[in-house]
Amino acid sequence: MNISIAKRISFLFTLFALLILGLVWTAQNFFLEPYYIYQKSGQIENAEQHLKGLMEETGLGDPMQEAMDEMAEKLHGWILLMDEDGRILQQANEETSGRGGRMHHSSPSHHSMMRHMEKGRASMHQTQGQSGPQNFLTLTTPIEPYYLFFQVPLQPMEEVLGIAAQFNLLLAVLALVLALFLSLGFSKSITRPLLQLNHAVQQKSTTGFSLPWKKIPADEIGQLGMSFQQLTHELDQTIQALQMELDKEKNLEKLRKQFVARVSHELQTPIALIQGYAEALEDGVASTEEEAKEYLETIQEESHQMSRIVKDLLDLEQLESGVFRVEQKPLDLKELLEETKDRFQLFFQEKNLQVKIILPKEPVIVIGDYQRLEQVMYNLLKNALNHSYQGGILSLALERKEKKAKVTVFNTGDPIPEEKISLIWESFYRGDDRRAGNGLGLAIVKSVLDLHDSDYGVENKENGVAFFFKMKLS
Repeated sequence: MNISIAKRISFLFTLFALLILGLVWTAQNFFLEPYYIYQKSGQIENAEQHLKGLMEETGLGDPMQEAMDEMAEKLHGWILLMDEDGRILQQANEETSGRGGRMHHSSPSHHSMMRHMEKGRASMHQTQGQSGPQNFLTLTTPIEPYYLFFQVPLQPMEEVLGIAAQFNLLLAVLALVLALFLSLGFSKSITRPLLQLNHAVQQKSTTGFSLPWKKIPADEIGQLGMSFQQLTHELDQTIQALQMELDKEKNLEKLRKQFVARVSHELQTPIALIQGYAEALEDGVASTEEEAKEYLETIQEESHQMSRIVKDLLDLEQLESGVFRVEQKPLDLKELLEETKDRFQLFFQEKNLQVKIILPKEPVIVIGDYQRLEQVMYNLLKNALNHSYQGGILSLALERKEKKAKVTVFNTGDPIPEEKISLIWESFYRGDDRRAGNGLGLAIVKSVLDLHDSDYGVENKENGVAFFFKMKLS
């Protein structure tokens, strides 16, 4: 049988209230009277100590009488000061006080006093009254050469306990009713967020793995809800990441197919040219030595183009497979940039570019593989050259920033669409098929910089695009 949490909490709450009431009843019936006597005994002992001290200081007289009157009033009982023969020297109660004389019928029992006096030491007893069934607490204590006698009436507990029992019964009924209502409200306050959490979890089929639970209490249940919400959020992110990876794989496969077609085309063109010019030379088509030399230069140029494509493919395969390892040594990054830039001077002039070089005067030493970083700079400059406007601006900057060397290559041109920025680092991607290149340059840049643990990226500027990477200074 399934019992709800709310019913279990209500039952436990009511059981707890009954337990408390039972403990109160037990304490009242078995421990109230002993506790009352204990309290009264303590009050008598405190009065005794006070009067003993005063007797040692002042002896018999008015100060002692005043103190006895005050104590008798507080205790609502008798205090007698007697000699060894039982003669009362001073006495006090809450109604009358005075000195000397003999005890009368309403005074404490003479027999009782004398019996305790004979023992010669302080003692406390519970006795019956002379005029009726009433209990008293008595204490006789020696104060050389006198005796102090205390007698304090005890209130009858039977009547008090009877009235208290009736009152407690009424209180118990009210307490149980109140406990029942409070437990119902309390249990609902606990189970409500659990039901909301359960409802939110059941809705995940329509809302994905995100948990639509907005009212989160600041308690353990709220922590459970937040933990579950975090779990569902992480699951949602994981699923989205897997979906992105799946889409990326599909896109990569599409790019691979496009690349195969593109490389086939780019290889087919130089192969056809090489074959055609070779056959022309073989058939003696060239009528002059100059024409034959031109045919040979074309064959050499197309062979170099084929060689570059094959080399890029081999480099990328080694970098992506993890076979290649960079050989990191101290190098002057400023010198590397200057040498790489010089290789492009002719291409800059052909496109009529305004080239800006911003380099520091002193060397900039970093740790890296010179050959591979040179390949990075070559590919970045080649990419900037391919995407620059005719007569545009191309800048190369090197600066020290936050214990790192930052290289920036900027060119004026069309911005990269935001949705394609993550794709430009992928193999075989080429943003515009009309542009030169085979789609491997930036993929090689990414792989080399990853091996160097470098930060890198691309930013769309106001009138162009800037690629950058950072290296730790040596």
